[in-house]
Amino acid sequence: MPEELFHDVNLWIILVASSGFFLLATEAGFLLGRRSQSTIDDHSISQIYTIQGAALGLLALLLGFTFSMAMSRYDTRKQMVLEESNAIGTTFLRAQLLPEPPRKEVSNLLRRYVEVRLEFYEAGNDQKLLREVRNKTERLQNQLWAHGAGVVENDPRAILTGLFFQKSLNETIDLNAKRITALENHVPEITLELSRLWQPD
Repeated sequence: MPEELFHDVNLWIILVASSGFFLLATEAGFLLGRRSQSTIDDHSISQIYTIQGAALGLLALLLGFTFSMAMSRYDTRKQMVLEESNAIGTTFLRAQLLPEPPRKEVSNLLRRYVEVRLEFYEAGNDQKLLREVRNKTERLQNQLWAHGAGVVENDPRAILTGLFFQKSLNETIDLNAKRITALENHVPEITLELSRLWQPD
């Protein structure tokens, strides 16, 4: 989508393009200023300085909000990674208390699940890879849930099975959804548009 264009572009490309644009805008402003220098009086100059100061003040405010929102979202994503890793670890430990053969099958699925979650991290902003990873994750979650449901059906009164099924496995699945939501929770596009709009030439 057009509003997500900059989220899929490499940061170095954005940096180089922005630097080139700023240099061109500065040079264009300098040339225009020299051409119209003889027709500008002191009153016009004072008005230009006032407008420039107001624009810079608004830009500083927008940048401050932008960095604040970006940092809060970064901290949220970092906390989600920690919570998900803890949930997967707890699920694996509690899976060792399940009877055989579900114990071995669930353990192998969880090892594969960790590999897929690492693929999610390495995919970055590549939407195609992210879709593939999400599909793999959902398939593994369905398999884990099926094994957990099978154990509960065989022994619905087991406390350990309930802890594994309702607490650990359910939390692991929920945290995957939270991480996806956090990944898609960018700084509002309108803020970025306003920041670009108010950049002085």
